[in-house]
Amino acid sequence: MTYGWTLQPGDMNSYAAYFDSFRTGVSPAREELVEINQNQCNFYNFESALPTRIPRAAISSDCYTSHSRRTVLLWGDSHSAHLYHGLRKTLPPDTSLLLVYASGCRPHPIDLTKLETDYCEKSNSFALSTIRQVVPDVVVIAFNNSFDTDYLRQASREIRRIGVKRVIVLGLTPHWDPFLFKIVLQHYWEFTPSRISTHLDQHALNIDKAFQSELRADEPFEYQSLFDFFCNGEGCLIYLGRNRREGLVSFDNAHLRPLASLHLAEHLLTPLIQRDFKPPAEE
Repeated sequence: MTYGWTLQPGDMNSYAAYFDSFRTGVSPAREELVEINQNQCNFYNFESALPTRIPRAAISSDCYTSHSRRTVLLWGDSHSAHLYHGLRKTLPPDTSLLLVYASGCRPHPIDLTKLETDYCEKSNSFALSTIRQVVPDVVVIAFNNSFDTDYLRQASREIRRIGVKRVIVLGLTPHWDPFLFKIVLQHYWEFTPSRISTHLDQHALNIDKAFQSELRADEPFEYQSLFDFFCNGEGCLIYLGRNRREGLVSFDNAHLRPLASLHLAEHLLTPLIQRDFKPPAEE
């Protein structure tokens, strides 16, 4: 059954202002954006006064330094970063969670001549270097773009050869057109169901379906659909709990908010990652 939530029309302005604060990066969104962005692990130079492809000189050492007997590494773009919050809270203390990413950059063949001039090349190169040095138990690849299937196969084989036990490639989260909060305001304000089947971005859905159609039985990575997790026959989940503001899944068209990141980690990603982990006494 799909449940819904109703608020008075007078709340529309405050609802819109709340989510507009994500665009401006002011309170109350500031703390939430820190959890979503994890910019300390981002090679994109978000501190630059002008847009630039020059990468940041370094990311925080906490992003690539393991401190325990098990390690999971997230690699990709901001759609790997928004997984960090939930996984950090649900993975056990004996598992280090690492993150190497750059905004807008999918894993792709690396041009070594551009490591100091292009943040995508720097991020992907650094991710592979970290994997070689740390040899995580599990590498999770997530990004928001078309899939370079041949490269994902090549990279997965390479990192499994050096000892990584599993590589998991995540599909795209549901994408909304326009931003999810605007859909609520414009179409579902008087009654907001917890799931809707309208206003999905078909382009993103087609990207995901096209990738799935290319997959073979012997892939060196595991594919996990996020669309299947967030969506069912009643539609795609748009908010959690009974508060359509605090529980809204995405502040924009696709990035997960912390509560949604936690929900995904608790009910799908952490059990998936830990599937083959044995208790310490058995290792």
